[in-house]
Amino acid sequence: MKSYLTVKEETITEIVIKKSQFITKIFPVSSEEEAIECLAGVRKEHYKATHNCYAYVIGENSETVKFSDDGEPAQTAGKPIYSVMQHRKITNALIVVTRYFGGIKLGAGGLVRAYSQAASSVLDACVGLECIYSDVVNFKVDYSFYGKLSAEINNLQYNTGDVIYANDVDVTVYVPKEETESFIASVYDLSNGMYMGQVMGEKLFRKEVKV
Repeated sequence: MKSYLTVKEETITEIVIKKSQFITKIFPVSSEEEAIECLAGVRKEHYKATHNCYAYVIGENSETVKFSDDGEPAQTAGKPIYSVMQHRKITNALIVVTRYFGGIKLGAGGLVRAYSQAASSVLDACVGLECIYSDVVNFKVDYSFYGKLSAEINNLQYNTGDVIYANDVDVTVYVPKEETESFIASVYDLSNGMYMGQVMGEKLFRKEVKV
């Protein structure tokens, strides 16, 4: 597994379509039990709603998927919500769309569009987290080479940890696992064989992104 995309925090949006109110909540969840607990909270809060439709995806490889139409016609609510999550490649998240019926029927096609729009609206509003499996690579270089190393790190948009300035410059870089070997080799070549990075461990690095 190289990386996966999830959401940072609970987010809520509201839209109105033909007088029906659609209140959408997204939750970051790490287990099916947590998803069920969050869903129960929404159902308790909106116990008078016409429907509380949902979809959740759990696991770094989306191992667990569940969705429900909650009384809407089959395949018109839960699956469209899930399809939006699948398209955006979101995992470890629950989306619940609460509908208060406004008196105008939308039809099957209209419902699919409405629930898709509701799910998209909350994903547009939330903050995503890209979780990247990275190697922790350490370099100890002299001051004359540090500028070149720093420029290479910035060019590749890698994240860095502490930089310690002592007799040498001690630099920690978080490198996506599939790029570690080539990055260490490039620095070795750039320094004419003077500096070889060392892998000190691994880290799941989280970066805020737009989903």
